Amino acid sequence: MRLIVQTEARVESLLRKLPEDARAELTGHRARLEELRTQDRIAERWRLAHRETHRQHGC
Repeated sequence: MRLIVQTEARVESLLRKLPEDARAELTGHRARLEELRTQDRIAERWRLAHRETHRQHGC
C-alpha cells in the first residue's frame, strides 16, 4: 500500500508539470492506481475475516 501511495504522489507531481496534451495517459495510470488501492482494501478485509474464522477453528 505504501508503494501505491508513493506512486500516486509522484503521478500528482508529474501532472502539475506536464502540458495538457501529455496528461491523458498519466491520468489513466492514476485511475489504475485507485483500482489497486481498492483491491488492496478488499483483500485486507478478506484476510482479516478469514483469520478470525481460522482462529475459531482452533488454529
